[in-house]
Amino acid sequence: MKYALAFLALLPAAAQAGSTELCMDMGASSTKCSCATTTLNSNITLEERDLYDSVANAFLAAKSGGADVAESWDTAFSTVAGQEGMTQETLLLDMASVGSKHEDAIAACQ
Repeated sequence: MKYALAFLALLPAAAQAGSTELCMDMGASSTKCSCATTTLNSNITLEERDLYDSVANAFLAAKSGGADVAESWDTAFSTVAGQEGMTQETLLLDMASVGSKHEDAIAACQ
C-alpha cells in the first residue's frame, strides 16, 4: 500500500489506452488526455509505455470493482509486478520517471 501511495504522488493524471482512460478518470478532458498520451509516448520507450498502461488498466479494473483508490493502486502494482516477475518496489521505481514525464505532458497540454 505504501508503494501505491508513493506512486499517486508521482502520477498526475495519466496517458495511452489505459493511461488515457486513467487521465480521464482523474478529471481531465479527453482532448487533454489524448494530447498527454501523444506527448508521453514520444518521450518513453515501448516497454515503459506497456508497463505504464498495464498499471493503469489494473488500477481502473480494481477501482471499477469497488476498491478504494489506495487499494486499487496496491492491487495494480501487485498484479503487474507479479505478471512481470518483479517486486512492487522495482515496478514503482521503474514507473517513477514515467509518472513524472506524464505529469509534465498533462501540464503542457491544454
